[in-house]
Amino acid sequence: MKKITPFVLIVLLAIISSGCKKVSDSKKVAEQFYSTLAEHNYENILPLLSDDVREKKSDKKWKEVFTKRDNYWGKVKSYDKTFSEIKTTSLGTVVELRYKVENSDGTTYELLRFIEENGEMKIIFYSYSDNPDYITSSTEEDEEALTIKSFPTQEKTIQKFYDLFKSKDYDAINELFSEDAKQGDSLDGLKDLMIEKSDYYGEISSIEKYFSDILEFDSENFYIIIYKLTYKSGKTNYEKFEFSCDTEPDKINFFRISEDPDTL
Repeated sequence: MKKITPFVLIVLLAIISSGCKKVSDSKKVAEQFYSTLAEHNYENILPLLSDDVREKKSDKKWKEVFTKRDNYWGKVKSYDKTFSEIKTTSLGTVVELRYKVENSDGTTYELLRFIEENGEMKIIFYSYSDNPDYITSSTEEDEEALTIKSFPTQEKTIQKFYDLFKSKDYDAINELFSEDAKQGDSLDGLKDLMIEKSDYYGEISSIEKYFSDILEFDSENFYIIIYKLTYKSGKTNYEKFEFSCDTEPDKINFFRISEDPDTL
């Protein structure tokens, strides 16, 4: 047994050393990412992304992601790392770094994930929000690398929604809905639904953005945002918010709850 122990220690030290190097290399890539983003030089950000995400989303689309972010939040002034984690997933070893970013027009909380590709750490995921609780925090990756789109105006309304829910100010939640929603019968029983939800699920422990996209129709387009909620009771559900892209885009047009996101 004594003869095996040194070998085991050497293997463990090698694994730890490899993991530390990946975190260190990921931090260097993150520094390149933010220094380049601060210069609005989106073309030079593209080589920092993995080949996989560039295949799944065109370079033009990635530039639109960064342009939309900067147009809303302004120029990056400073960034501080608040969290780092390394974990083995179905994609391989993934490094997760989170940053608090000060911009000329506000503060964002941002998440970057990295994977080794041809000997270099590359970005496979990017997400940001003005609330640290609203960025995707799980490192349990799907089979495909992706980025969850950010819709700051709509997400601010959703943040108010959850703040009011936590304070049990259910009547005030109605004011977050659009005039179209108020004129129909979709708000009937909303207060009762919120009370039933609180009684059944209990206190919220975490909120994670699960999905977001724009749904396009001939007559009108809609922002679709789905959140995964975990409660202190151990229960989980998914909640879908829908906003009109054209009419009252900061007001909720539709809301639905389910324990299965595929049914939303």
